[in-house]
Amino acid sequence: MILRKKMVICCCAISLVAACSLTQSEESAYLGDGTHMNNARLLGASEQSINAIEEAIATMLNTEKVNLSKAVFSDSSELIVGPNTVSDTHGNIRSGNDTSGFDLSTGELVGVGDRFYLKLHKGACYILHEQSGALMKLDELQCEVE
Repeated sequence: MILRKKMVICCCAISLVAACSLTQSEESAYLGDGTHMNNARLLGASEQSINAIEEAIATMLNTEKVNLSKAVFSDSSELIVGPNTVSDTHGNIRSGNDTSGFDLSTGELVGVGDRFYLKLHKGACYILHEQSGALMKLDELQCEVE
């Protein structure tokens, strides 16, 4: 009986730990050493800071150029770039804003773009790419906790 109670307590503890574990898409992220990072907003957006963000995101997406709004990360720590588009059976491009999920003809995910977060740690600003987990420090930026 005592062994059974210990097993139940152990199972409950494991379930609690699993339920409390964080993913990078949640409110905060952790550096490889377990250091906490906060979601952030961009302060004092300038041409230089926007260019730095565009270059970082282009690098993470393995593309030449990304054009972003001059208000990027000003109101939110989250940015979604380029939702996927797919063609219907007649060759017409379906909207990337279609949130229907999977295109059954191709198996592609529709309406989902790459998600980026602006993060702050010890006064330094970082861009986090959710899908790859890539993290890039941008010294040109000034951020505040969101």
